[in-house]
Amino acid sequence: IEAASTSTNLPITYSSSNSAIIEVINGKLVAKTTGTATITATQAGNDIWESVTSTKTIEVTQKVVQRIVWNDDLSRLRVGDIATLSAYAVDNVTGLATWLPITYSISTTGIVTLNGTQLTANAEGEVIITAHQVGNTNYAAATYHLNARVLAASRQTCNPLVLDAGESSILTIDSKEYT
Repeated sequence: IEAASTSTNLPITYSSSNSAIIEVINGKLVAKTTGTATITATQAGNDIWESVTSTKTIEVTQKVVQRIVWNDDLSRLRVGDIATLSAYAVDNVTGLATWLPITYSISTTGIVTLNGTQLTANAEGEVIITAHQVGNTNYAAATYHLNARVLAASRQTCNPLVLDAGESSILTIDSKEYT
C-alpha cells in the first residue's frame, strides 16, 4: 500500500472504518484479521492550504500456509561425502507442491560447506541446515531446520589379491565362484 503524500509537508492522519480488521497504530496500518476496511487519510490544512481527505478500501486476505518437506537423511554423513539437498514446499492443506524455490543456509561453517543445493561434509560435528521458502502473494513463508551429523571418514581397506606366476585361486562373490 502506498502511503498518502502531499506537497505541503503538513501532517497526514489515518483512520480505519473497522479497526478490528485494520488498526492505525502510530500512523502505520496493522492488519489484524481478514476482511475489508476503508482507510481515510486526512490533511487538516492551515491558513494557506485547504484540508484534503482521501480514502482507499483495503481487503486483508490470509495467505495459504505451506510447509517444507525434506526427505534427505543427513544424520550419518561421512567426512568427504557430498549430498544434494532436495527439500520442496507443499500446500499445507492439499499437500500439493507449490513449486516455489527453496534456499538453504547453515548454522556454522567448517563442518560443512554449502554451494546452492550441494552440501559437502568437511569435518566431524553437528550443524543445522535451514531450508527456507520466502512465500509470495498467495503463500506464506516457510522454514524447516534439519540437524546434520558428520562422522569420521570410513576407514575401510581392501587388500588386493596377489598371486605369484602360475598360482590360481578361487574368488567367491555373492555365492558365485570365479577363477
